[in-house]
Amino acid sequence: MMGIAQMNSPETPQADTQADTLAEAELGQLINLCGKMRMLSHRAVMIALLQNCEDPRKTLGGEAFAAALDEFAAIAQRISLTRAHSDLPPDVLVAMRAVQAITPEQEQQLEKFINAARDLSNSGNRADQSRLVAFAEFVATTLLSTLNDVVGGIGRALDYAVAQRSSRSAFNRDVISKSVSQIEQISQAVFMISVNASIEAARAGEQGRGFSILASEIRSLSQTSATSVQQLRSQLEVLAS
Repeated sequence: MMGIAQMNSPETPQADTQADTLAEAELGQLINLCGKMRMLSHRAVMIALLQNCEDPRKTLGGEAFAAALDEFAAIAQRISLTRAHSDLPPDVLVAMRAVQAITPEQEQQLEKFINAARDLSNSGNRADQSRLVAFAEFVATTLLSTLNDVVGGIGRALDYAVAQRSSRSAFNRDVISKSVSQIEQISQAVFMISVNASIEAARAGEQGRGFSILASEIRSLSQTSATSVQQLRSQLEVLAS
C-alpha cells in the first residue's frame, strides 16, 4: 500500500509532469484569450461607430456591445495579478508572477477601456462624435499596444514554465542516475561477498554444502540486480536524448 501511495503522490515525477503540462496548456489558453481581447475591443469600437453613423442621435449601447464588453472584462479579471484571490492554477500564477507577465499599469489600461466603454453605454446621453473618436483612438493605440505587451508577458511565462519543467526533468534524471549507481555498487558488493562465500563453502567441504547453496542464490540475485541496473541505465539514456 505504501508503494501505491507514493506512486500517486503529487511529488512523484509523473504527477509533476502532469501538473507542468496543465500549467503550460493554461498559459497557452490565456495567450489565446488575450488575442480575443483585441478582437473584442475592436468589435466594441465598430459597433459604437456604426450605431453613431446610422443615427447620430441614437444612444450608444445594445446587446452586442454589452456582450463584447462583458467578455473583455471577464478575461481581464482572469489574467489579473493584483486581485486578492485568483482563479488561476498556482503553477500558472507562479510563472506569471516570476516574469511579471502583466503589470499593474497594464491592468489599469485594461480597466480604463472597460470604464470608458461602460461610460459611453450607460451615460444615457447620445454619444458625440469627438468622444467616439477618442475612444476609437485609445483602442487602436494605447490599448492595442498594452494587449500586445500582455500577450508577450504571458508568452514569457510559458517559456518560464517550460524551462522549469526541463530543469525538474534534468534533476529527476540526475537523482535516478545516482540511485542506480548506488544500487549497482551494492549489487557488485553482494556479488563479491557471494563469490567469497562460495570459496569458503568449498573449503568447508560437506559441512559447507548448505552455505554454498545460499551463496549461489545470493550470486544469482546480484546478477539479476545487475541486469535491472543495465536496463535502467538504457532507459535513462533514452530520456536524456
